[in-house]
Amino acid sequence: MNKTADFLFIIISLSFFTMMTMLNSGCKGKAMEGKVQVERPSVTGVVVSEVSISSVDDYYETSGTVRARNIATVSSRMMGEVTAINVKEGDTIKAGQTLLIVDDRDVNERIKAAEAGYKEALKGLEMAKQNRALVDITYKRYKRLHDEKAISQQELDQIETQKKVSDLEYERAEETVNRAKAALSEARVYHGYTRVTAPFSGVITEKRIERGSMAIPGSPLLTIEDTSSYQIVVNVDERFSGLI
Repeated sequence: MNKTADFLFIIISLSFFTMMTMLNSGCKGKAMEGKVQVERPSVTGVVVSEVSISSVDDYYETSGTVRARNIATVSSRMMGEVTAINVKEGDTIKAGQTLLIVDDRDVNERIKAAEAGYKEALKGLEMAKQNRALVDITYKRYKRLHDEKAISQQELDQIETQKKVSDLEYERAEETVNRAKAALSEARVYHGYTRVTAPFSGVITEKRIERGSMAIPGSPLLTIEDTSSYQIVVNVDERFSGLI
């Protein structure tokens, strides 16, 4: 019975070994069938160089306008009828040159009144000055007499009061002169506003008013361009800010 079992075990083992051998042979054959021999071409004549950083010019194209560096729009500081225009478009002018004149009749009357007031104020100041000088002399004489016991204290007090009044009148006269002088200066300044002058030398490029028209403060009358220097104004994409 034991011999029979051993014989069967040997047969089964041989059968299993034969089956595994066949399976391994089949797998190897399939694997060999899937392999393909690839022939790679050889590369020759290649030169190897070191990479370095270098600057490259990048060009950006846009359009622009050539303009004068200084362009001024001239206007009047006061309202009035334009009585004279001394320039036309294309004229070359100098700094300070009178370009046009605004009616100055009212301003001239104002100047005359201010001059008359200033003269009257000066007269009043001169009278107050003379009166104060006279009172000062009288006060000194009375003070000396009082010290000599020749007059009473009441008499000295009266002249002291007159002295204070004369001093006050002189101060008021000075204030009147200062106000009259300021009024005259202001009138003369306004008279200067009737003359529209050039802020700088250049060329008249535009005239927007005619003689007899009304000049309004802040309204453009003339355009002046400085021909001594120019600049180019272009539109550039903000992405290139600081690169151009």
